[in-house]
Amino acid sequence: MRESRLHRSLATDNNGFTLIEIIAVLTILGIIGSITAERVIALDKSAFQKSYEWAISELNSREGLTWSKIKLSDTSWVDDSQLIADVNYDLGPEHTWSSKSAGGGTLHFKGQQIVLQRLPSTSSSPGTWSM
Repeated sequence: MRESRLHRSLATDNNGFTLIEIIAVLTILGIIGSITAERVIALDKSAFQKSYEWAISELNSREGLTWSKIKLSDTSWVDDSQLIADVNYDLGPEHTWSSKSAGGGTLHFKGQQIVLQRLPSTSSSPGTWSM
């Protein structure tokens, strides 16, 4: 008699998950996954935008500092080509130039590219970079 009661209690034990519970959990995980994926893609686009904003800010700072050094030197400011020759345009290994001139250039960052314009420097202001 003891064996039959034990056998019946094991046979009717319902400690597992039902199919509906498993489907509900998978549906919730799918919704969370899709929301997360959208945010990761938006974050990636935002990172590229921030990188270009940083690059433009860095270029403008370097132009301003170099222009100031030239203005304070004994030779003073002569022309824009002098400033271009003295500015360090290397922004690190992640940022590369495919073309660069006094009027602007194409800057690449991790497979993306952006065309930048440059207003030339004058005797009263340094050159400025913009998108």
